[in-house]
Amino acid sequence: MKAHVPLELRRAELLRRSAELRGELADCTAALRARLRPVDEGTRFLRRHAGKLLLGGASLLFLMRGPRRLMRMAGPLAVAWPLLRRWLPTLAALGPGRRAGPGD
Repeated sequence: MKAHVPLELRRAELLRRSAELRGELADCTAALRARLRPVDEGTRFLRRHAGKLLLGGASLLFLMRGPRRLMRMAGPLAVAWPLLRRWLPTLAALGPGRRAGPGD
C-alpha cells in the first residue's frame, strides 16, 4: 500500500494545479471578452444593419455624384452584371480567404 501513497499525492497535486490553471484561464477569458466587447458590438451592428448602410451609402453617392454620372455607369454595368454574377463565386473561391485542404 506504500506504493499507492506517492501516486495519490501526485494525483492530488495534479488536480489542484488543474483547478488553479482553469481559474487563470477563466480570468484571461473574461479579460479578453471585456476587451473585445466593442468589436463584437460593432460586428453585430453591421450584420443587423448592413442592408440599410449599403442603401444609405448608395443614396449618398447618388446625391454627391448626381444622377447623370450614375446613368452613364448603369449601361455598362447592366451589360457586365450577368457575366460578373456567373464568375463571382469562382473568383471568391480563388481569393486569399480560401485555405487548401487535404486533396487540394
